[in-house]
Amino acid sequence: MTGQGISRLCDIISLNLSKLQIYELSIIMKKLCTVLCFLILSLTIFSQTPDFSNIGFGSAATGGGTNGALVPVTTLTQLRTALLRPDACIVRISGKISGISATAKMEQDSNLLEVRNNKTIIGIGSGAFLSNIQLYLKNAQNIIIRNITFSMIGSNLESDADMISIATTSSGECKDI
Repeated sequence: MTGQGISRLCDIISLNLSKLQIYELSIIMKKLCTVLCFLILSLTIFSQTPDFSNIGFGSAATGGGTNGALVPVTTLTQLRTALLRPDACIVRISGKISGISATAKMEQDSNLLEVRNNKTIIGIGSGAFLSNIQLYLKNAQNIIIRNITFSMIGSNLESDADMISIATTSSGECKDI
């Protein structure tokens, strides 16, 4: 809006402003419009849900459980069974899966889940959540893990509370993870 337009607007609402006041008002309105446009643009950009489709380089470097069975899991027992399968598979985690709360030794024994070779472990939607569960990749090969939220809050494992542990022995190696 120009200074002349503001002057007409002021005449309509019966304000008697000087030319300097009209000029200052037009500058304020321009700044206000700029700020509003910036806010609208920011809200539009940052309010969108991220796309967790197959992006990145992991799928080109490793196949994970490609061509394996689709295994849906919603419980700790189902997750443990799926990760121990000897064949390639795609483990599809839905919802929250919690480990057992107990003493540190019992937690480590029950909540440490070994991941065998050729697995894709993927969270379905935005609610895939593993609580007090450790994924243990010992001499594991060809593993993809994505779209999962992890938490060790409330664990009795203290500093040993890694959510994903990778280990090798003298007879093996971890690769393509």
